[in-house]
Amino acid sequence: MRPTLLCLIAGLAFCSALPWDDSNTDEEGTYMGSRATNCKCGWANKESGRIVGGKLARANEYPHMAALAKVYNRTVFPFCGASIIAARYLITAAHCTYGQTFKMTAIVGEHDFADDRESKYTAYYPVTAINHELYDPKKIINDIALLITDRPITFSQYVGPICLPVGPSPPEGSRIKVTGWGLTAHKGSPSNILLKVPLQIANLAKCSIAYPYNFINVYRPTQFCSYAYRRDSCQGDSGGPVTWLDPETNRYTLSGLVSFGRDCAGNDPGVNTDVYAFMPWIMNKMRGSNICQKV
Repeated sequence: MRPTLLCLIAGLAFCSALPWDDSNTDEEGTYMGSRATNCKCGWANKESGRIVGGKLARANEYPHMAALAKVYNRTVFPFCGASIIAARYLITAAHCTYGQTFKMTAIVGEHDFADDRESKYTAYYPVTAINHELYDPKKIINDIALLITDRPITFSQYVGPICLPVGPSPPEGSRIKVTGWGLTAHKGSPSNILLKVPLQIANLAKCSIAYPYNFINVYRPTQFCSYAYRRDSCQGDSGGPVTWLDPETNRYTLSGLVSFGRDCAGNDPGVNTDVYAFMPWIMNKMRGSNICQKV
C-alpha cells in the first residue's frame, strides 16, 4: 500500500520548516463563501485559536474522512483511507480494494483508534467495492474505486460528504492537504490519531520523469503530483483524500486520491489520482445518487 502521512519527529513536529505560512485559521472550511454548494459538503470542525505548523488533526475536524479496515476480535486494523461522497458511497484507490479476499469495513467518525473517548466511530460492514475497469496494478493507472456501504451513512456535524470537483485540479503550486492514519515515517509505525500534512501541486512533466515506468500521461492527465520538502503521505494513507480549499465556497473539495510514490518524504513527489478526470465514471456508477458540488 502506498504512502502516506506526515514525516514527523517524535510524532508531533514536522521534519522541517514549511515553505509557506502554514497557519490554519479557524475560518477555513467553517463559514460559507461567495458561492454555494447544492448540498452540505466539505466543511471543517474547528475550535478557537490557530494551528501553526503541521499538527494532529482535531477530533472530527474533517467529517468526510473515513478508513478502510479489517476487524478481528473487535480490534480495528485500518489499512487505507477513503472519503465519504454520498449516503451510500465512499471513494478510495483501486489498489486498496483490488484482489482483496476478505470483507472490508468502512469506519467513519473516527479520530483516535486507540481512544474512543474523543469520538465514537461507526462501522459499516461489509462494503462492496467497484474498481475501475481499466485499473492496471503494474502501471498503477486508473487507480480509483467506489465503495458501497451496507446501509446509508448517518450524517451529522461530525460525519458527512466532501465536495466533488466541478473543474480540473488546481494548477501547479496550489496548496493542498492530505489526511490519514498512515506511517509517520518510511518504515515507521502507523498513527492511531488522524494526521494532516500540507503539500503543493508539483509539475506533472517533471514528475513523469521521476516515474518513467508508470506512464504518467502529461497530455491527457488522469493524475497529478504533490510535494513539499520532507513531507509526504505514506503507507496506510493510500486512497485517502487530497483536498483543496475552494476559495469561492470555503469548502474542501476532493481533488485527488493518494496513489503511489517512493520513500515517504523523499526527493520524489507523490502521485495522486485526479478525481475530476474520473467524474464521468463516478457519475455513471453512482447513477441516481446525489453528490455535492459547487453551483
